Amino acid sequence: MATADDRGAVNSPDALGDAPLARPPNTKRWIWLIVAILLAAFAGVGAVQWQQLQLLNSTVLYDSDNIVWSFYQVEHELTRLQHALANASRDPDHLDREALQLRYDVFVSRLSHIEPERTARHFASAPIQTDMVARLHAFVADADAYLGPTQAQALDAATLRWLGGRLESMRQAVHDLALWGNEAVGAQAAARNTAVRQQNRIALGLALFQALLTIVFALIVVRQLRALEARGQALEQLANRLRSARNDAEAASRTKTAFLANMSHELRTPFQGVLGMLALLRHGPLTPQQSAQLRTATESANHLLGLLNDVLDASTLEGGHLRLFPQPTSLARLLDEVEAVISSSAHGKGLELKVARGADVPDTVEADAKRLKQILFNLMGNAVKFTDRGSVTLSVEVGGGTALRPLLLFQVSDTGIGMERETIGRLFQRFSQGDESTSRRFGGTGLGLEISRSIAQLMGGDIDVESLPGAGSRFTLRVVLPARAPEAPPAPAPALQLSHTPALHVLMVDDHPVNRDYMQALLTHFGHTVRLCTNGREAIDAAADGVFDIVLMDLHMPQVDGFDATRAIRKLPAPAGRVPIVALSADAFRETREAAKRIGMNDFLAKPVQPSDLAECLARFFASPTPPAPAAPDPTALIDPSRADAAFAALAPGLHAKMLACFFDDEESGAVGMLLSCLASADRTHARTAAHAVRGAASNLGLTRLAETVQTIESLDATSFIARAAELHARVRDEVSATRDACIRAGWIAPPAPPDPQAA
Repeated sequence: MATADDRGAVNSPDALGDAPLARPPNTKRWIWLIVAILLAAFAGVGAVQWQQLQLLNSTVLYDSDNIVWSFYQVEHELTRLQHALANASRDPDHLDREALQLRYDVFVSRLSHIEPERTARHFASAPIQTDMVARLHAFVADADAYLGPTQAQALDAATLRWLGGRLESMRQAVHDLALWGNEAVGAQAAARNTAVRQQNRIALGLALFQALLTIVFALIVVRQLRALEARGQALEQLANRLRSARNDAEAASRTKTAFLANMSHELRTPFQGVLGMLALLRHGPLTPQQSAQLRTATESANHLLGLLNDVLDASTLEGGHLRLFPQPTSLARLLDEVEAVISSSAHGKGLELKVARGADVPDTVEADAKRLKQILFNLMGNAVKFTDRGSVTLSVEVGGGTALRPLLLFQVSDTGIGMERETIGRLFQRFSQGDESTSRRFGGTGLGLEISRSIAQLMGGDIDVESLPGAGSRFTLRVVLPARAPEAPPAPAPALQLSHTPALHVLMVDDHPVNRDYMQALLTHFGHTVRLCTNGREAIDAAADGVFDIVLMDLHMPQVDGFDATRAIRKLPAPAGRVPIVALSADAFRETREAAKRIGMNDFLAKPVQPSDLAECLARFFASPTPPAPAAPDPTALIDPSRADAAFAALAPGLHAKMLACFFDDEESGAVGMLLSCLASADRTHARTAAHAVRGAASNLGLTRLAETVQTIESLDATSFIARAAELHARVRDEVSATRDACIRAGWIAPPAPPDPQAA
């Protein structure tokens, strides 16, 4: 929105396409002055009203009782107790002790209401109040021996007459106290009323002043509104033009997305045939010359596919649709995969390829392995491309952070052509390779580095570059990746051999003849039988027979597309309606994948379909390897590193060790010591409290065995607790010692210092 001083933007004729916007009169200072005075007046009224509220609250009422009534209640209850004592003294043999006790308790309960501490905020105390309250408390102190909670002394006629006489001697004084309280409250009320009247006069004057200021303010506001109305109309016209421009931009974005999806489909379809047929040719008898020609054709096709993927990734990033999916990732395995892919191109140019990982780099981190490899592939590929002799090195080091959240530095260094400072400044711009001569010599879209930096920034990191002409370059990916406890290395998965999948009857649906021919040739080569359909209508009719093991379904087809065909097949009775359906599409956008999953498709293969991709897909449904038996949990495990890592991942480094040291060092005087003491004395009540504290601390610190044992103590009933107290005492003591040793072996805490021989 436009501000009051944007002269170079909204107010300019060029910006609006019309006359300059009318500026409202410069009355800002007057408005702020009046607002300040109004606020001051409001504050004054508020202060007066607050004082009135305080006065009204300072009434004779407190704790839902009237002060005066409290004094009279004491007098009334004293009289009733005196009469009860007199009646009891006349016939002590038929004494109703319960009724007498009730009268005494009521009388005692009323004394707290006339304490000077309770009435001090309403009126000042006087000797008549303090002395009388003291006499009443003295009577209660004597009477408690007979009528108090313990009732240590027996009641007889003489005692009853003595107590009644004590009350009779105080009755007139209590009556005078009640009259005094009434007078004090009356005086306080009169003073309060006088103050309220005075403050009402002040409030009335302030209200009149507010009314006058409000009228002045209203006149100024009306003037402002009239001036702003014309400006608002001009702004509305501008907003309409901006809205129209935004709609045009959104329409252009939708058109671009549709164009990219269509181009993805149209370009990947010929790639399906080219790459697929080239893959099949590799399995046939070829002369060395033919093998070389086939390799060149395959590399060219893969290069074109890489260019297409760069364009699609750039569009996905631009639209904000790229999502990361972090999961535990072995850095050693990831680096091996990067080295395996890059090694052929590096060795083909006679370059030395080096991959190194620092000793302090965690083996397992939380990362999106696919996107991290995409960055490294791009950086390594560029290093090989721009290096004619020497070496290319990928190193991973820890550059800071914490043990649980290390800052990792992935550095790609080469001995290639290097770059000037001006070239580096343009390096991460779209469609830029530094200069035109480099682009002509080495080729490429100029999107790879921009995509890599965007992905790095999505990960919370960035990419830096250092380079000198003729001295090579060094690209550094800086990213914080949470460390994870290393998982047990899985047994190497057997290579996907197509013979592991039984012969299948496959329904292949695609409207393009090249795709049908390629998929039929590929599936037949693998030993499967294939039925071909050209559209979704044919696929529905064919699937109704229920004789197919799997359906490979193209999504975009004439007449009935793959989505509608899948919905129709899912409505068929079993087994036809439950057949696995795999989407085949060159439209590999995330939205398309999610849409295919929502309608009931079981998997997704992006075109061009590689033989290995198809083999993996079929194996997921039909291969039946014997899974390894799950490892039995270790019954002797005392600590759980994963739980401690999860609890302290976001905290300061070393905090876990400090808390563990505090937990064990405080064994004698802390919760553990209290628990052992309660177990030794079989004190169940305090033992449960101490056990609860120990269990919470042990669980958070990853001391699983101790936490389980202490939880057992909390759940025991009284009989079981007493029976097992000695056993549990020894068990807790031994487990605390064993857990401390386990923490030392795990490196969580330092071992105790050896004894000093000099001290001996």
